[in-house]
Amino acid sequence: MGENRLADASSPYLLQHADNPVHWQLWGEEALTEARENNKPVLLSIGYAACHWCHVMARESFSCEQTAEIMNRLFVNIKVDKEERPDLDKIYQTAHALISQRSGGWPLTIFLEPRKQRPFFSGTYFPGEPRFGMPAFRDILQRVYSYYMQNQDDVQRYGEQLELQLKRIYAPGKRKKELSSRLLALAIDDILDLYDRENGGFGDAPKFPGPGYLQILLHHALDETRNRGGQGNIEQTASWQCLIHCLMAMSHGGLYDHLGGGYFRYAVDAQWSTPHFEKMLYDNGQLLSLMADTQAIRKNFWLREKIRETVEWLRREMRTPGGAFYSSLDADAEGVEGQFYLWDKEEVKSLLSAEDGRAAAAHFGLDQPANCEGKWNLRCRYAVRPPTEKAAETSPPPQEQIKKIKRQMWQARERRVHPQRDDKVISGWNGLAIKGLARAAIAEGEQSYYQLGKEALACIRRRCWLNNALHTAGLEGGQQWQNGYLDDYACLIEAILHLLQCQWCDDDLRFALQLADAALEKFEDKDNGGYFFTDSSQEQPLQRPRLLHDESLPSGYGVLALSLYYLGLLCGREDYLDSASEALASSAEALERSPHNCSHLLMLHEETRNPSPLLIIRGGDEGRAWLRNAQARQGKKLCFLIPAEADLPGQLAGKKAAGQTTAYLCRGT
Repeated sequence: MGENRLADASSPYLLQHADNPVHWQLWGEEALTEARENNKPVLLSIGYAACHWCHVMARESFSCEQTAEIMNRLFVNIKVDKEERPDLDKIYQTAHALISQRSGGWPLTIFLEPRKQRPFFSGTYFPGEPRFGMPAFRDILQRVYSYYMQNQDDVQRYGEQLELQLKRIYAPGKRKKELSSRLLALAIDDILDLYDRENGGFGDAPKFPGPGYLQILLHHALDETRNRGGQGNIEQTASWQCLIHCLMAMSHGGLYDHLGGGYFRYAVDAQWSTPHFEKMLYDNGQLLSLMADTQAIRKNFWLREKIRETVEWLRREMRTPGGAFYSSLDADAEGVEGQFYLWDKEEVKSLLSAEDGRAAAAHFGLDQPANCEGKWNLRCRYAVRPPTEKAAETSPPPQEQIKKIKRQMWQARERRVHPQRDDKVISGWNGLAIKGLARAAIAEGEQSYYQLGKEALACIRRRCWLNNALHTAGLEGGQQWQNGYLDDYACLIEAILHLLQCQWCDDDLRFALQLADAALEKFEDKDNGGYFFTDSSQEQPLQRPRLLHDESLPSGYGVLALSLYYLGLLCGREDYLDSASEALASSAEALERSPHNCSHLLMLHEETRNPSPLLIIRGGDEGRAWLRNAQARQGKKLCFLIPAEADLPGQLAGKKAAGQTTAYLCRGT
């Protein structure tokens, strides 16, 4: 084509590359036809706007005239935003894992033969010059092209074999209606084996929060307590101890932004000291839910602070004018990773009084060796005690002093150049944030948290729900991206279920039912049970994936199945219950092989074995007190307060207020 064609893209990530000398094209028939007609391999580069190593490769290679000349001459170059096309990312990340026998990441750099877009070579970041034991990207380009031109028959054969492997990976497993009763226990064994009992978290560096694992720990701790007749001490369970330890380690450590609130993507070390500095909406939504549900069971001063600060960060930095939430904040500022968040001692000393400076150094670890390339990423060395709690012999600085120090440092940091924000509004990620706000509203009794979630839902509905179809994202200018994926529908339905437990709204329930009906029409595998990741009308490169395992986001397959189960119980919808049952049967093989990686499917399995109570209260003011009382009691349950005059569908309409406030306590059907 002879030019960079990204200037008309809607994605902020693609627009970051619109000035590259590389002749980038969008994924689509035009670029793929050019590759086929000229027998040129496709160089597919997948990344996202907040990704540090994507920026590094862009600076070193995609902005380099010499490298761009080689790319333009030898390849058809296609740039993809993984958040705009998660289907392409998931398929080609899996292909990369098969090719390289190692996990992938971003930027993903993958070379495809032009006829059927089958991969034959892949990697992630390649340096502009030889380093890290890797050759320069320019050398990789020329070697890959030479191999392709000299071995085209081998490339085709290899591609066919790879496609068969992908087909096997995404094929439905053996169906089982009866699953082992020990799956939760097996999952807990696996999670506790992975748990780092010294530092918190799972495995070694790099260390991710692992919200799916934490959710299973919480579920198991409640289950253990319930099995003791509700009289057991939850603090004595190993699951609860690891859950609390992990949440506190992340919240005290460098994974948390102690001045501005919110959690970073992951830590590069095992001690949670130094993070990878991007902030993602989906991480914070999931962690907010977990902290809130933990806080609802046992009140904790530190978790309350982190809930409040994270909600405030969402409100202050991530909220669109319409009320929904943006996608992410960049890891870099002024081209340097973490620049916005790091401190040196002299700057802190110049901001604070001598007394406050000593307190800040002791509290944030500034009197310890630098933990991030000669500078300090803040972490909390003390658990700040509430005023009513007795201080230890060596007391941390007083809470009010730390609040003043944080305020002064935050105000100084606000004068720095801020990281760029990706202003996409992704439906499913907003669903995770809305759920987190709803759970926080219930745990803390904060109506303002509910209101934030409610306004976000209204914005998503206005912006992304069009012609009975959910779009995956919307931008501030009003543009909508293509039809949504399974995760978008699933996470939004789940969010509405939690909003309804804060405050009933007939219209929200109708929207959840519309989303559920549309999801079944678009994604359900009618032959085998379960759900595909992509809409049947969408283009299907190589395979139509079925994704059962949690990754950085929970599996939409599991989220939808569990949400349909709860909606089916609430509204008496047998079709929803049947779909959830079929999805569980179709996923049995994967669930039994790796239960700790399938959090929502595991919880669905547990619910079908031992259903949690479903409490429906019909009435007015008295009912609000009943609802608060029920939600405050330890245990797993869904609780809804429905006004007597509500307009309800199906079986739910029969649960009336019998002349006074009336409660219906149900288990299963």
